[in-house]
Amino acid sequence: MSVLASLCTAVLSASCGLIDLDSFNGVNFDLPPQSFVVDSDSPDFKKPSVGVIPTVPCTGTDATACCAFPGIDCAKTPLTCKQNKCAFDYTFEQAQTIDLAANVPALKQAGGATLSAVNLKSLQYDVNNTMNTNLPPVEIWVAPASVKTKSNAAARKVTTLPAQAAMARAMQTVVVDAAGQAAFSAFARNHKTPFNIITVIDMGLSGGQIVPQGKANITITGRIEAKF
Repeated sequence: MSVLASLCTAVLSASCGLIDLDSFNGVNFDLPPQSFVVDSDSPDFKKPSVGVIPTVPCTGTDATACCAFPGIDCAKTPLTCKQNKCAFDYTFEQAQTIDLAANVPALKQAGGATLSAVNLKSLQYDVNNTMNTNLPPVEIWVAPASVKTKSNAAARKVTTLPAQAAMARAMQTVVVDAAGQAAFSAFARNHKTPFNIITVIDMGLSGGQIVPQGKANITITGRIEAKF
């Protein structure tokens, strides 16, 4: 081996931490933790001021009898009539903006490079439900930073977290299917552009059911494989 070749080999070996093609072309990182709070006392929750959904009968979709129940203000609480029973149907949504370029160290060092592929391998979540009722399934959506609701055509669904029992805590991992990965990748590939993660909970209670009281704290993270 020539002296020059030997020298080059020595240099490459000494700096192998920098000249690792696998590390250079791809990067694995954790999704920065996103925390959401479902609070029954929040004005956005729009819960009825009574402890139990009224059991008074109603007809068709006419909620007049439900709204006339003492303590109910349908201007604040969206009571409806379903199957001749008063019902509380409301979609509770929260949005948080995530900036991968600013919050993921591995991407901060990428300079002007762009991601050619992003694979959201799984979502890990920690739910501490201190409410007196079960927490319904929580849908996870992604959308442009200006969009805060799943009803917008630009929003895309990633996955659904299972329901959680009342007064219980759970830490689980959810494997994201191909459609969910594609939805997440559509926004995360352009890692320099912040986007929103939206949690969606469809609250559905019928006459005689207890109105939720308390809080549920939800923290979401995930494992991501990306390639430049």
